[in-house]
Amino acid sequence: MRTRKISPVLCVIALAVSLLAGCTPGTPADTKASDKAAAGGYKCSWKGVDITPGTDCKKAIDALGSDYKYFSGADCAYEGMNSVYDYTDVTLYAYTEKDGGDELISIVEVKGADLKTPEGVGNGDTPDKIKEVYGDPKVENKGGLLYQKDKMELSFFTKDGIVTSMTYSLVRGE
Repeated sequence: MRTRKISPVLCVIALAVSLLAGCTPGTPADTKASDKAAAGGYKCSWKGVDITPGTDCKKAIDALGSDYKYFSGADCAYEGMNSVYDYTDVTLYAYTEKDGGDELISIVEVKGADLKTPEGVGNGDTPDKIKEVYGDPKVENKGGLLYQKDKMELSFFTKDGIVTSMTYSLVRGE
């Protein structure tokens, strides 16, 4: 496992992902236990491990192993730290709040071609199949579909009419 500090790059990545996922910046006071308890929405697991945003990142990392690239730095929108755990098929974005505490998963980026949602859709599927399963999206454009339930967003990114990646995102600060 390699560790490096790249705060400016991490800030750019975090900002880009939050813009794509539709996150709304708030204040650190907005991101306490309410995020943990109210994430609800969509569930995500990989290799039999719960990696749903809003859950404990340490438990997920302990179960998934140390075969990842790691980056960390100060959070650009909140007081606290961000971490990125980049596995081959999945990238976990996590945060801690200004007062420390547990590191929680904020975004899960699914890159592996064979990974599916619990409802059975994912990379390689068409937008029509996704709509069959999830209904009409909150947002749809030529780049993908976005669904929101409780404090969770599920985004499917498309290219040439097929899903190429998907993200689960915790909506913080609403």
